[in-house]
Amino acid sequence: VHPTITLPIVLDVGTDNEDLLKNEHYVGWRHKRIRGAAYDSFVGGFVECVRAVFPKALLHWEDFGVENARRILKKYQQKFQTFNDDIQGTGAITLAALLAALKIFDGKLVDQRIVIYGAGTAGIGIADQICDAIEREGIDKDEARRK
Repeated sequence: VHPTITLPIVLDVGTDNEDLLKNEHYVGWRHKRIRGAAYDSFVGGFVECVRAVFPKALLHWEDFGVENARRILKKYQQKFQTFNDDIQGTGAITLAALLAALKIFDGKLVDQRIVIYGAGTAGIGIADQICDAIEREGIDKDEARRK
C-alpha cells in the first residue's frame, strides 16, 4: 500500500502515567485511560465511522496491548478488513525466518523445541503463527501448543 493513500489515525484513550498528565508539553488527552465498556464503545464507534466513510478500508491496528489486541482483531476481522501488525505481522515474519532456516538445515518445524520470551502481543502472534504452521504439518492443536 503506497503511503500516499493511507490515513494514519491515533486513538487516544488517555493515560495512567501521572508524569505525562502533569507535563505541560504532553499533547495527549489529559484523562485517565478508559477501559472496559467505555473503551470498547470508543473503538467500536471509530470502526463504524471508518466503515461508513471508507467501506473498503483496511484497518491496521498497532500497539493495542495484550488485553485488547486479540479481542479487537477477532471482533472485527469477520466484518471488516483488519490486520494487527503485532499479532499477525511479527508472527508471520518470525515464522518465515524459521521456515527459511529449517529449509537450509532440512528440518521440520514439528521437530523443533521453540521458546518465546515474553507474553506481549508480538510473542502471542509468533506463538499463534508457529502453532498454525505445526498444525498444517498434521499435528493437532494441543500438541502444537506443547511444542
